[in-house]
Amino acid sequence: PTCYLLNGRRIAFQYGTDEPPVMLAEPQLRYRATDLTELAPEDESARFDVTTEVVSALRDELELHWLFETAKEARQPARPLVALADGTLIRWMLRGMKNRALEDRLVDRYIAELERFRAEGLPVASYISRPGNAEVVNLLRFHLGEDEDQPTDDTLRGLLDRHLFEAVLPVGARSALFASGSRILEHYGPHHHILYFYVRLPHEVARVELPRWVAEQAGWVDLLHGVVLDEVEKGDGYPMILSEAHERAVVRAQEKELFYRILERQMHHAGIAAPSLSAKSASKRAPRI
Repeated sequence: PTCYLLNGRRIAFQYGTDEPPVMLAEPQLRYRATDLTELAPEDESARFDVTTEVVSALRDELELHWLFETAKEARQPARPLVALADGTLIRWMLRGMKNRALEDRLVDRYIAELERFRAEGLPVASYISRPGNAEVVNLLRFHLGEDEDQPTDDTLRGLLDRHLFEAVLPVGARSALFASGSRILEHYGPHHHILYFYVRLPHEVARVELPRWVAEQAGWVDLLHGVVLDEVEKGDGYPMILSEAHERAVVRAQEKELFYRILERQMHHAGIAAPSLSAKSASKRAPRI
């Protein structure tokens, strides 16, 4: 894209008090080529490398930045606090990028945000609904000596971790902690290596990810477990705070249309030809009712 919008959200609840919640959205429009040169200053071609993976990585980085700022502002003496993100803490989307310098820089920037949580002593974790991982299942397959080329009728291939823990965990319970084996975590270092556990909820099995330093703090894993159960109960099956954050971050159809109109108007005033829409794109933007 020639431009992209990062629409983040900041949500904080002080449970057990009459203090008003923090509920904000902070959009950022980026369109300058220089917006990307800082990512890989040694590689001038990086400024043109605005792929979907890069924009997703920048969005997650910005959301983690705002999560830290919100958690730091919301922290109160003698009150337990958890900073909960939506989605994975592992930069899966960066695997296989052709621009290795850009990949390394994006990971380094993300780790720098995680380090801010560690420096302030703020427990951070992420919640993943309907996870598609099979890391624990693959460990079992290795332990059982399954032959990848000649699977038997009782092979575990195709089974996901959530299927396994749905069968063995009672509602409300969590699994042991596991360390992810993702290649991208080689860049995270020992403190920020991502661990995870699965928790059985009434309607699904969710995955909770956390840096190793969070797991090493006494009582923090139990705190995360309890917060997830409480949030899911409040949110009728999904963490309420993440649902509220999503509602404020999503860019709705009318807002997209307004954005395109403003963009076209500004380009016209600047004497720049606005890009023409394909028939398919125009059809998607045209209201039906």
